[in-house]
Amino acid sequence: MTACSSPGRTGVTSGVVWSTKGFPVSNEGGIDPTQAVYKTTLENGSLFRIVRYEYGGVPRNHRTDSIDYAVVISGKIDMELDDGLSVSLQAGDVLVQRESVHNCNNR
Repeated sequence: MTACSSPGRTGVTSGVVWSTKGFPVSNEGGIDPTQAVYKTTLENGSLFRIVRYEYGGVPRNHRTDSIDYAVVISGKIDMELDDGLSVSLQAGDVLVQRESVHNCNNR
């Protein structure tokens, strides 16, 4: 996994652990899918990404055209939705995000 900074978002870094394209998934070949450059989502595919939110990182409201699964590994994070709802998550919490405008923040 290669970690990278999120463009325009100070205090947020991420790395892709694995990705797939198409369905059913082909396991042929020896190409490492983590070496490609990815946007927020992968059309007709899946991304397994680890994100680190530093305290005070720059927020970014966005919508993904995917289903996002988030597991808080350590610390705390706030998930803010466009309707004003904010949910505080801590280590061990799991979140399923389904195409709504959202933002994660480490306050």
